[in-house]
Amino acid sequence: MFNLTILYGSSCVGKSYLMNKMDNCCLKVEMDDCKYWLHAEKKRKNICINYLISKIKENLEQNKDMIVTCGYLPLPNNYIYKKLEQGFNINLKHVLVLIKNINTYKNNICKRDRNDLMNELILNYQWREKGKNLYDEIIYNDY
Repeated sequence: MFNLTILYGSSCVGKSYLMNKMDNCCLKVEMDDCKYWLHAEKKRKNICINYLISKIKENLEQNKDMIVTCGYLPLPNNYIYKKLEQGFNINLKHVLVLIKNINTYKNNICKRDRNDLMNELILNYQWREKGKNLYDEIIYNDY
C-alpha cells in the first residue's frame, strides 16, 4: 500500500513548484506530460485518468508514495477515486493549492506569460476556492 497525493489548483498557483520541492523518495507525476489539452475537452478527463492509472501500475512494484499534479483530473468527489483506492490498495489524499494574496497570484500569471487569460484564471481560482470543502487539505503557496 502506498499514498497518492493529488495537488489541485488553478493554473499558475505553483502545483508543480510545490511538487518538485517535496521529498525525492516520492514518485512525482506531472499530469501535463500527457498533453491532455491537445485533445477535445470531452476526452481530457479520461486521458488524465488513464495516464494516472498507468503511472500507478508502473509504481506497484516500487510501492513508492506518489505526488501528482491534477491536470484535468476530476474533482475529489468523483467515484473514480474510490475505485482506484480499492482496485490498487492505495490511500488517496486530495490537496488544494491556493495563494494567500491575489496579487501574488496575478504576478505568477504574468511571470508565466498568461496575461491574456488573467480574468479566466482568476474566475477559475475563485471557483476552486469556493469548493474548499471537497479537499482533504489546503496548502497556501506564497512563493
